[in-house]
Amino acid sequence: MSTALFHAHSGLRYLVLLAALVAVAYLLRGWVARRAWDRAARVVGAMFTGLLDLQALLGIGVALARPWEGRYVGHVVMMLLALVVAHAFSSSAKRVADDHARYGRALLAVIVPVVLIIGGILAIGRRVV
Repeated sequence: MSTALFHAHSGLRYLVLLAALVAVAYLLRGWVARRAWDRAARVVGAMFTGLLDLQALLGIGVALARPWEGRYVGHVVMMLLALVVAHAFSSSAKRVADDHARYGRALLAVIVPVVLIIGGILAIGRRVV
């Protein structure tokens, strides 16, 4: 069971990073072009955040099912920060009336967590891709 959880958690990172790439491309396009906020912008952000939530849930399962090592502390801290930042910026983007600012905050809700995710992956000595 712990091996399956580990492989699911390890493999899901590629979907999280792919969702981040799609979200950044779409949101950056909307921010640069000063487009009106649309449903697709909300969906790509929610897709990233939802996959990140699933990744965190699988990570908790891995942490509970496998022996704990000290090097995991940095990984867990970085991932929890990524999760909190993603939700905080995403939530604040919903409350902004200006579409340009909304795109900017939605971009931060993806870019900052991705930087933290990369740091968390590197903290356990794994390659990002």
